[in-house]
Amino acid sequence: MSKSMKFLKALCAYSMLIGIQNGASASAHETASLQVTATLQNSCTIAATPLAFGNITNPTVDTSGTATLTYNCTNGMTGYIGLNQGSGGTAVNARQLTNNASSSVKLNYWLYQDSSRAQNWGNTPGSTGDAKAFTGTGASANMTVYGFIPAGQTPAQSGMFGDTVTVTVYY
Repeated sequence: MSKSMKFLKALCAYSMLIGIQNGASASAHETASLQVTATLQNSCTIAATPLAFGNITNPTVDTSGTATLTYNCTNGMTGYIGLNQGSGGTAVNARQLTNNASSSVKLNYWLYQDSSRAQNWGNTPGSTGDAKAFTGTGASANMTVYGFIPAGQTPAQSGMFGDTVTVTVYY
């Protein structure tokens, strides 16, 4: 047998051996598990529109107004939305608008959870508190704040009155 024939025979045998080994290693395999986890944290966003009572020309008549709270909380999450006493008040049932020109001149007002003014809106969460309960849906939702200035107040000075109330989401 010639040298070139021996070489071709050896080359064919080598090629077949590599092919068999590659085929054998392709059919063998090992597996492992990849654990994938995530934790969804409860979260909320909240925004408020201003509550503007407007011009009060007759203090012998009750004045009402509304504001809207827009919140977006995790689906199924429960909690409470509270309103504090404001910067001019001493308690959530004793809120006061302060005259911009004279901080000693006040105008009493109340914030309620309902239009019939039966439920004061306070800042204490829980089933016996005065903050308003909610259940998140994962989408934006609204709550209405009902404001009320009772008739019969005669502040010593006219002008612009204001207050800042902090809105808190408890969850």
